[in-house]
Order: sequence, then structure tokens, then C-alpha cells
Amino acid sequence: NNRLQALPSTLALLKHLTVLHLPHNAFETVPDVLLQMSQLRELDMSHNQLTCFPSGLGQSPCLQTLDVSWNDLNTLPEAVFQLETLKRLDLGSNRFMTLPVGIGRLPQLEVVTWEGNLMRSIPK
Repeated sequence: NNRLQALPSTLALLKHLTVLHLPHNAFETVPDVLLQMSQLRELDMSHNQLTCFPSGLGQSPCLQTLDVSWNDLNTLPEAVFQLETLKRLDLGSNRFMTLPVGIGRLPQLEVVTWEGNLMRSIPK
């Protein structure tokens, strides 16, 4: 329960970091420094103020779990649908009105959490 809005660039020096939990902060976007962490497998950015993602997120080669629940997201960028190793995606309690069509392009996806959104339709 901090109020972090940014991370230092020196965090990228942690080349072997695989799990990073940053919930309950004040991030509005996923910090760019995280895109340099090539071994990151689990990222928890729940309970922040996320409204967007950096386009480079799709270049995270090992990311298997992404938790962005309890934010202000209403759309996902194409970059998220390039995460070929993603297995778990938590989008709960955001502002989504429909399930993103690109979700079907995540070949390893096993679990999607979706409750607490403003969903009105599921794409065909």
C-alpha cells in the first residue's frame, strides 16, 4: 500500500527477477523499466490507476501471469495479445464493456478473470 507512480531505471539491473508484485499503488501505466526485465514471469499491478499499457509489453518473452484487476482499464492494446506465454490474465473490476476480441490469439491462455466489469456483450 504505497503511492508509487514510477520505478527507478536501476530496477532493470535485476536480470533474474521473475515475480514482481506492485499492487495498491498509483501507477497510471505499466512502467517502461519492466519491459527490460526479460525473465519476468508474473506481474501484479492490481489496485492501481492503470488506464493504458506501453506498446512494448508484447515483447515480454516469459510473462505467464498478468494481474491488472481493480484499475481503470476499458481496453487492451494489441501488445497484450502478443504475449505468447501468457497463461493467466486477471481483468476483473475494471471498466471493460466487452471481452477483447484479441483474447483468442493468446495460445497458452488457461485462465481469464473477468468479474466486476461493465460487460454488455461477448464478441462472436
